[in-house]
Formats: sequence, C-alpha cells, structure tokens
Amino acid sequence: MDTINEGQIDRLLEDISAIKNVINKNKPLLRQVLNPAHFRLFTLLAAISVIGFAMLIFSLIQYYGAFSTIPRTTRYFIFAAMAADFILMQILKRRTFLKTGRRIDPTFTIARLLKEFFSDRIAHVYVPIMVLIIFLSIYLIDKGIPNYIVPAGAIGIGLLYNFIGSLTDIRPYLMVGYWFLITGMGVLIFNNIPVPISISVTFGCGLLIFSALGCLSARTHQKG
Repeated sequence: MDTINEGQIDRLLEDISAIKNVINKNKPLLRQVLNPAHFRLFTLLAAISVIGFAMLIFSLIQYYGAFSTIPRTTRYFIFAAMAADFILMQILKRRTFLKTGRRIDPTFTIARLLKEFFSDRIAHVYVPIMVLIIFLSIYLIDKGIPNYIVPAGAIGIGLLYNFIGSLTDIRPYLMVGYWFLITGMGVLIFNNIPVPISISVTFGCGLLIFSALGCLSARTHQKG
C-alpha cells in the first residue's frame, strides 16, 4: 500500500488552508446573501408548486390507474405547466439573489457570487455532488427504476445544503439538509411509497420547513 509522503501532506494542508481563507474572506457577505429570510417567499411558492403538482399527478394516477393511462393531452398540459412554473421560479430566485446582493453592494452580480464564493477549490466539493445526482438520474431511468431518482436526488441535495450550512454557519441550511438526507434514506428503504407522495414529503415539506425557518430568521433579525 502506498503511503502519503511529507510533500503530499504539505500540499493537502495548503489546499485546506486556501479553502479556509476563501471561506473566511467571503463569509460575512455570503451569510447576508444566503440568509433564509430573503428566500422565504420563494421557497414557500416553490413548496406549493412541488406539492401541488405532485398531488395533482397522484390524484390522476388514482383515478386512471396508472400514469401511462392518463390522457396524453392532460399529461402534456401538466408537463407544460411544470416547465413554465420552473422557469418562473428560476426567474424569481435570480431576482431574489440580485435584490438581496445589491441591497448590500450595488455592484453585486450573480457572476460575482459564483466567482468569489465558489472558487475552483471549493467547486471540487459541490460539483461532484451535482454530477452524481445527474448521473444517477440518467442511470436509474435507463435501468427502468425511476422510483429511486427521488431518494437519490434528496440525498444529493441534502449534501449540498449541508455543505452550504457548514460553509456559512447558517443553521437552517443544515436543518433542511438533514431533512433531505433522512427523508431520502427513508424513501429508499420504504420504496413502495408512491413517487408523488415521496416528492411531497422530501422536497415539498423540506422547502416548507426552509420557508418557515426563513420567517423565523426575519423576525429574529427585526427584533435584533
């Protein structure tokens, strides 16, 4: 077995030190921009969208017997509505980021956020998680077991939220991160739960919790 030499240890310590410097340098601004209080409306609307579409599909499956037997026109309409809702949510999220950032610094841009806060070194933490989620989703669809996409996605997003929470010391991200991790593993174990229900419990309720924590954060900030 190869052993780690002194030079490799020194390089590892340098990398860790560089990451800590990036985090410490940007943490105050990062904490302000990513404060859950700013995203309580966005996450509430996102939660309503996720749960609403999931329950709509679940009701149609109960009525028609299976997703494939739902009339094609109805399915296409639902897919179009979901796509439109996703685009609107992304626009709202971007506007929220910009509004929050420019309240702190008028020169703030999304590109600057990505450049300053997510350097190449830190990218080695979150990019593999995102790639893993995408790869697993494609793999599971190809193998004909798409039911496992929900727990795989929930666990992956839970890791991302935990990373953000650890990076910024913002507790709500850690709390919701563990919610995604625990519910994702629960859905993985109890894999007979209908997919729409799993989506509502993992993602929908997770977003609702984050919105509630954002409201609490806003009240605490106002009192302070």
